[in-house]
Amino acid sequence: MGGEGEGEKRGRGLQALASGALLLPLPLAGGGWGEGPSHPKAACIGRKPSTMETIMSDPFAGAASGLSGPATRHFSISPSDSADLVVRPRALVFQTDGNAVLRDEGGVDITYSRYAGDVLPIRAVRVLATGTTATLVGWI
Repeated sequence: MGGEGEGEKRGRGLQALASGALLLPLPLAGGGWGEGPSHPKAACIGRKPSTMETIMSDPFAGAASGLSGPATRHFSISPSDSADLVVRPRALVFQTDGNAVLRDEGGVDITYSRYAGDVLPIRAVRVLATGTTATLVGWI
């Protein structure tokens, strides 16, 4: 009696603070929802963006991204005629206009001419230095 059950807390949704700011329910790492002024992140919610502390939440942290999902890491590509890439990317991003000579897992070399910002969805084994004029980034 007198206390609020978990179901009642969830059902409340948004909560107005005395200051007029809205307090949003926050998902907790162990499941469930945290809310109320005593929640560790609650003080950040009602502030203006210029003074708001960073709250980083990743609702997809437990989900596998697969090859069609967004990349989670990136790295600079150093073209080489003799060494394969240490990590095979899911795609290559052209940072500058130019050519990239790519070797696939079958050992076939092809030159791609692309513009800055283009994403080439190939899992290249090697980016050859000879003939590559573009600056590349790998996405994994």
